[in-house]
Amino acid sequence: MIATVNDSLDLLGVATFWQYVALGVLLVAAVGADTAFRGVRPGPEAVADSLFRHYERRVNDRPKRLMKPRLRPAPKSSGAGLLTG
Repeated sequence: MIATVNDSLDLLGVATFWQYVALGVLLVAAVGADTAFRGVRPGPEAVADSLFRHYERRVNDRPKRLMKPRLRPAPKSSGAGLLTG
């Protein structure tokens, strides 16, 4: 599309400076239209904050029985291999 605009302006005899100006205006208008139709996307901080809140909600919504750490009994030692003095 950019090449088409440049070629069209070149065929019309528009100076190079004004071709750059027209291209800049076209790009700003395209970004503005995209933002207006899609809405402003959140920045990286907002995404990270949302993920943190999602994780925190999942942790806090777990049943309490799953929150307790599971303790394993210590392995029984037969005493073999211990150094004696």
